[in-house]
Amino acid sequence: MHQPHVIVLPFASPSQNQLDRWHWTKKRRLRDECCLRFEAWMRRRGIDKDALPRVRRRVHVVRYGARTLDYGNLVGGFKPILDALRMQGMLVDDCPRWVEERYEQCPRGGMVVGDHDVGPRGECTVVTITDIEPPAHEDGG
Repeated sequence: MHQPHVIVLPFASPSQNQLDRWHWTKKRRLRDECCLRFEAWMRRRGIDKDALPRVRRRVHVVRYGARTLDYGNLVGGFKPILDALRMQGMLVDDCPRWVEERYEQCPRGGMVVGDHDVGPRGECTVVTITDIEPPAHEDGG
């Protein structure tokens, strides 16, 4: 993953408040759906998750949704998707030693997604993953 990789999910990531009201099985379904989408994305590009280098990565998320969320809701709602990236081997771990996270949001329809999937209402979540450096040498993680 030497160049930035862009993955478009055909839905706006949920808010932290939404996740807090969901049953654990619904949260798991979201995570598992994302795992399948990331796995398919990697397969189409010939990326073997076991061959990915163990490097620190930047995850830049842009959420295109019907409404703007406060920053805590934006970040907290991405947790199941971040877990899916980790489970698919795209991240070594989701701790700061291994990942730098950046979050933004825009009104839906504020972008051109080309041939990528978008939801029926024009909502989507764009995830860009970039290798940034070897991990810091510290305990844990």
